[in-house]
Amino acid sequence: MTIFPAIRQSDARLFIDRKPIANMADEQNIPKLQSQVRDSSFQRYVPRPDDRNFVAAVGRSFDVIHAFRLRSGPLGNNEVSEITGLPKATVGRLTYTLCELGFLERVKGRKYQLSVAMLALAYPVLSGLRIRQYAHDRMSELARMTQCTIALAAPNTDDISMVYVDAFSGNTLNTLRMDTGMRIDMARSAIGRAYLAGVDESTRQRHLAKLAVVHGDSWPELLARIDEARMQIAEQGFCLVDGEWMSEARAVSVPVIADTDGSYMAMSCGAPAFAVALDRLQNELGPQLVHVASALEAAVIN
Repeated sequence: MTIFPAIRQSDARLFIDRKPIANMADEQNIPKLQSQVRDSSFQRYVPRPDDRNFVAAVGRSFDVIHAFRLRSGPLGNNEVSEITGLPKATVGRLTYTLCELGFLERVKGRKYQLSVAMLALAYPVLSGLRIRQYAHDRMSELARMTQCTIALAAPNTDDISMVYVDAFSGNTLNTLRMDTGMRIDMARSAIGRAYLAGVDESTRQRHLAKLAVVHGDSWPELLARIDEARMQIAEQGFCLVDGEWMSEARAVSVPVIADTDGSYMAMSCGAPAFAVALDRLQNELGPQLVHVASALEAAVIN
């Protein structure tokens, strides 16, 4: 039995653009990231002076791990020290310890990179997301039917970004590829704006306050677009973003209730601009995404 009984095989052509795209995925058509979600500067967590339960050594270990989020490629002790502000001797002991535990590995002489053990450490998070279990096969089939990228994202603990917890690309030529664990800008992306439209007002204001600091002078314009996305979702159930987070790429997104506690994630359907027309997103894919999200919410809540 198909996961989408409302979509007949004869209707599949509605979800596939009529002009061929085999020769269109050249360099000029590849979407380019408009706003990378990388911390411009490292900010260490500073515990309260009266917090006797905080273990500073553990905090410093995670400072070292977080340093690899700031720069791509292997890092040496000097670079980690420069990023974190920790003394070089302290960094040397921490990188040695993390290597011995298997979370870092030595490469290129005296440099380090995160090991695949970090993925194993994160897997229980993914396996524990009930909505991901329900959404996985539905997203895979929707990606195949639409030839677009279907993604599910949760809010990051930094309050300014979303993290993909699952993603599928329906076409090998689709250059809009998202990986599980990838961070995306909450303010500029369709999936981030859909999430902001779904949460309660106090949660929304907490995110907006932090986003305002991060985006600075561009914040008033971004806030207006976030509010516009909220109106779109109130009127039609989904929002549309075209070429903001990634140039030459567009997507529709919907908020999704993720668990019985009423917390929210968001789901998106997107593709490079050459592969999907705006009217198709607006009239076909957006409504279909709303249908899928409603089915997921019913499964999760019940």
